[in-house]
Amino acid sequence: MAHVMQKAGDERYERPGSMLCQQGMMAANIEFKDSRKREGFDKPCGLEEIDDLAFQLILENLSMRARKNLRQVNKSMKLRVDMLDKDISILTARSPTGLNHVMKCQHVKKVNLKLSEKCYRDETVDMAILRCGNLLKSLQLSRLDYRGGNFDVNTAALDSLDSLKIFHCSSLSGLGISQLLQLSSKSLTTLDIESETQSLPKILPFQMIKLANLALVHVEFTEEEIKNLLMSVGTQLRTLEIKYTNVTGESLEDFPKNFEKLEYLKLRYNNITIK
Repeated sequence: MAHVMQKAGDERYERPGSMLCQQGMMAANIEFKDSRKREGFDKPCGLEEIDDLAFQLILENLSMRARKNLRQVNKSMKLRVDMLDKDISILTARSPTGLNHVMKCQHVKKVNLKLSEKCYRDETVDMAILRCGNLLKSLQLSRLDYRGGNFDVNTAALDSLDSLKIFHCSSLSGLGISQLLQLSSKSLTTLDIESETQSLPKILPFQMIKLANLALVHVEFTEEEIKNLLMSVGTQLRTLEIKYTNVTGESLEDFPKNFEKLEYLKLRYNNITIK
């Protein structure tokens, strides 16, 4: 049960037609009497009926945890909180339709885009990524029939993308991966590829200067391609994980680069033959 306490002296509540004023409800400190439930809302408690001004002022008086729980009540409540809570600066979109909603929120500074298990056409995925542009903070592609490789790297940019995760996108071409890496080369800190992907281009004409975490799992890159990928990594690499690949280590024996900041190295289920 929620108790709504009056916030005196706010003339905004005296304007004619205010749903909150009509109901005799004022802005918000919310307590939850049922200790068996997590902090937040079990039910919307009539909040779906109040106007946007009142709703926004209620949000201002809620803890971040309560706001997060409020977003989980139902889809319409989540959309409303996203639209009106100016303290939420990073939003996640899980579909092109969800991205349309996110991009309408003028207070949003960064976007996480997660696309999975959908038969999106290549142009749909490309358009979603480009629409985010420099707002894109993280990108996760999972089980998509997406080939990629259609970006103009001379005009497009993903200069805020710091995390790229590709899971089980077997159709994704090496060129598609290369373009995503090149577009985010100035900002990317985490790269996680767990997918039976095609070969990388022989030359990667960029340096991922901030990359700190790299994981390659079940990739079908040749050892030379993995070597070229590592050559495009800057000096900030801290964690390196290579599993379930055909790496033997032979072409890496005379690897010319020194990752002085490397703290964690995990090599498992490969074909390494040298020490």
